[in-house]
Amino acid sequence: MGNFIQFRVLLDKTNFYAEQGGQESDTGSLSNIEKNSKFDVEDVQVYKGYVLHVGAFTEGRLTIGDLVFAAYDELLRWPIRNNHTGTHILNIAL
Repeated sequence: MGNFIQFRVLLDKTNFYAEQGGQESDTGSLSNIEKNSKFDVEDVQVYKGYVLHVGAFTEGRLTIGDLVFAAYDELLRWPIRNNHTGTHILNIAL
């Protein structure tokens, strides 16, 4: 993330998968076109029942109530999804 300051962003809904149960979290971005803002999500964690998007602003900023477009990295999620499914299959077989 270079010299960017790390923040945590809380959304009312998210399509990002948080790190849990041995699975890696999604990465991606949150953006607001009207404000020309972009937040790079490097990690997603669950804290006291809340999903926190951890990362840094690369453009602009966000404020409470802003609508954002949440885009996870599909190329990273694909192998994580396959690993998750494989774990379930292995657990059933054992």
